[in-house]
Amino acid sequence: MTVLVPTSKATSVLGNEVVLDRLPLGVCLLRQDWTVVFWNRCLESWSGLPRTSIVGQSLLAMFPFLVLTEYEKCLQKIFDGGEATVLSSAEHGPVFRFGPGRRENRFQHVHITGVPSDEIDGVYAMISVEDVTDMWLQVKGYQASEAQAKQDLSDRRMAEAALIRLGRFHELILQSAGNGIFGLDRDGNTLFANPAAANMLGWDIEDIVGERMHTILGHHCPLEHGNDGDGCFLSAPLEEGRYQLVTEDWFQKKDGTRFPVEYLGAPIVEGGEIVGAVVTFSDISCRRILEEKVLRYTMQLEEEVDLRTSRIRELEQRRMEVEKLAALAQIAAGVAHEINNPLAGIKNAFHLVKGAIPKTHPRVSYVGKIENEIDRISGIIKRMYQLYQPDPAVLRAVNLTEMLQDVSLMVEPVLKHHDITLEIVTPPSLPLMRLPVRDITQVLCNLVQNAVQASSVKQSIRLAVETDNQWIRIAVSDQAGGISDDILPHIFEPFFTTKSGSGQGGMGLGLSVSRSLIEALGGRIEVRTMAKEGSTFIVHIPRAMEGGGGSQ
Repeated sequence: MTVLVPTSKATSVLGNEVVLDRLPLGVCLLRQDWTVVFWNRCLESWSGLPRTSIVGQSLLAMFPFLVLTEYEKCLQKIFDGGEATVLSSAEHGPVFRFGPGRRENRFQHVHITGVPSDEIDGVYAMISVEDVTDMWLQVKGYQASEAQAKQDLSDRRMAEAALIRLGRFHELILQSAGNGIFGLDRDGNTLFANPAAANMLGWDIEDIVGERMHTILGHHCPLEHGNDGDGCFLSAPLEEGRYQLVTEDWFQKKDGTRFPVEYLGAPIVEGGEIVGAVVTFSDISCRRILEEKVLRYTMQLEEEVDLRTSRIRELEQRRMEVEKLAALAQIAAGVAHEINNPLAGIKNAFHLVKGAIPKTHPRVSYVGKIENEIDRISGIIKRMYQLYQPDPAVLRAVNLTEMLQDVSLMVEPVLKHHDITLEIVTPPSLPLMRLPVRDITQVLCNLVQNAVQASSVKQSIRLAVETDNQWIRIAVSDQAGGISDDILPHIFEPFFTTKSGSGQGGMGLGLSVSRSLIEALGGRIEVRTMAKEGSTFIVHIPRAMEGGGGSQ
């Protein structure tokens, strides 16, 4: 169906009332004050309003809902010399809403254009209303309407001139559509293409018409390779006569690049036979970009959730360890208190006995052993007290190189006893650091002693320092066999030890206390281990503690 687009004066249009009355679409002319100048027979039939009752009257009096902003803007645009406007009832509702029994539930395709006038200084607004419902029903029920079509042939010949202009209007609609549109014959050859299709594909319309659709789009067609046609977007409309909607595919441009599309293939049926198809498509690149952004954001969000969940679990595990350490420390302090009192009596009494034993006594060698064991018990009790209530750290300026050398001197007896060497590696120049020397020394001595106990004779231990703008890192590395996967998660737990029955003693408090001391400074202890190669304990201390001399 086509819509009249007049190019002459309004008086010439009104002179063609016979032609306009024979058109199968409603046509009316409006002045700028909404007064009806012309009302054709089609609108008389649809609305039940005769021409004599509405011409010269305001259209708003008969159809008050037209005062809505969207219709007023469209008409004002025409009166201001703007371009023609097309309204679809699927989006805007019908322009003319008729009463019960008169064309209710119908779809209208409306074109509003300006017509020059001899009567006024300006233009008339020509409203052409096409009932697209009947057009759609005609496509579906063409066989039933074929006889009626033959009867109307003579009337259609009388309106041939008007239909040519109407065809021109449809051509304008096709050219103005934002989606790409192809018309195909039964063999898939292109009969027409609108400018949007040509622009999206980078072709000229003249180069597209007559070519096979698949050649233009660079689209693989199974039908052309002897297959059953699955996957060809033309098989449904051309072979089966049904609509085919594809929400995502790729079309190829003339330059060989591809872009994502969504398209609908619809069959063209004439006389009960499929004579071709119409393919409408749109570029969904922007939608794909948005979908990818949403996907990336979702993945990032999931990663953040996983990281936070992992961190929460880690903090929960740490909280449980701290609570366990606090409870065990409290018990240890109680036990240490109960042991310390009788131990003090034993130590005092032993000193009296020790003085009474002559050096020539055959068992005098046990005196020193007993004294050492008493001192060892005292040391254990002291550590148990420290676990419960550690002494406050004292910060003082220290040279790290000198501190590491002091650690080396402290562990030298243990190194000699196991025939192990200690290598100290430091940068050429290290600034003074304000550190709790006692705590750091205790941590390093404990880590070196653990490394010694894990090492074999003739092996070496490496004590190295690295610094950057934020951290001081002191690493203790051994060449032992590494820490097994089943033991590694538990090494910082209080009273966990692998030295039972090894003759090396140990209460399993060293690493737990060491980590507590370092974390109190705002640092951490990192463990790296590899089977058959050894382990490295890295003490991370904040560089913010670096400073000048002095004690506090």
